[in-house]
Amino acid sequence: LEPDAGRPVILSAVTTLVGMGGLAGAEHRGAASLGWLMVLGIGACVVSAAIFLPAAMAFVRRRHP
Repeated sequence: LEPDAGRPVILSAVTTLVGMGGLAGAEHRGAASLGWLMVLGIGACVVSAAIFLPAAMAFVRRRHP
């Protein structure tokens, strides 16, 4: 991520994770499982956007200057 964009992206994801984590604590099993699924999906997207994507872009830049 760009240095100026990293913090807002991470903070936005964390607030979304907290909201969906609240849904994961619901008594209704369907809502709770949906909450956990969203937490896992958003977490995977954040890891991809913050770690994998910049590394892949740097790799491509080195191979094709």
